[in-house]
Amino acid sequence: MRYYFGGLRLDAAVPLDGLRQAPPGAAAYRAAFTIDVTHGAMPLADTILYRWVGRYGLTLGRSAGEWLFASALDGAFLIDPEQARIRCIVADPAGRAWRDVLVRRVLPRVAILAGAAALHAAAVASDARAILLLGASGAGKSTLCAMLGTAGWDVLSEDISLLWEAGAPHVAPATTGTCLWDDSRAALGLAAARCTPLAGYDGKSHCQADQQGGVAPVPLAALVFVQRAPDAAAHMLQRLRAAEALIRAAQQRVRFNPGDDSGREALDLFARLRAIVRVTPCYRLTYRGDYAALGTVEPVLRGLLRA
Repeated sequence: MRYYFGGLRLDAAVPLDGLRQAPPGAAAYRAAFTIDVTHGAMPLADTILYRWVGRYGLTLGRSAGEWLFASALDGAFLIDPEQARIRCIVADPAGRAWRDVLVRRVLPRVAILAGAAALHAAAVASDARAILLLGASGAGKSTLCAMLGTAGWDVLSEDISLLWEAGAPHVAPATTGTCLWDDSRAALGLAAARCTPLAGYDGKSHCQADQQGGVAPVPLAALVFVQRAPDAAAHMLQRLRAAEALIRAAQQRVRFNPGDDSGREALDLFARLRAIVRVTPCYRLTYRGDYAALGTVEPVLRGLLRA
């Protein structure tokens, strides 16, 4: 099976939930990888470079010259960029946990290796233009994405977004669907039958979209930094200066190896973000967070596509 993710073309012998399948003749990719999945003993790292906190229990290391990601949920992932191969060694090949780790944490960092810039952000598209939604955890990015998906927008990614061509930035479509708490799913009227529980969470599921959307990168129309204000009388959209947008965007950066203290990766990403905010309109959107008013955010965002 052939999939596309954030500028990568992926060939896998097993189904990978949450990824976009390549339509016939599709060629919109920057690097191609083969994904092999086996059941066996977890490989040992020659050295551990970084440990992330959180439900994934993710570590980055090196093993026999390859990059090694390992997760406490399930899975070790050996990446050999020269041979364009990702080997997944998992305890439960039929399980969903290792697929979640691969799609939401490993593949975004493989895209970074291939040259993408990555941000903790959601991305949505309509009329062949994309909007990046950034904000702190709890700002409601996933819920906004799900609402926009029901309004016909294509959710390009709802966790980590991948950008190319800083001087004329494009967002490369990545995942499909959204990850929602049960109360948000019910409030938006998304059928429980289309949602599967997420490993490591109680009451949170991945809800598949009705349509997967395209695989070609989409020009970036705007960066929108969102924050909820339940008591606000109305939504408020404010244009940001490039300098402020750069500071805010840099706070949402995703690094391949945060343990690398040389500074090269961070400096390169900062330079690319600076180029992006110089050519892309940036806004702060303060919106009413109650579900009844959520749908009225859609025309505000749609207006930015025409700006």
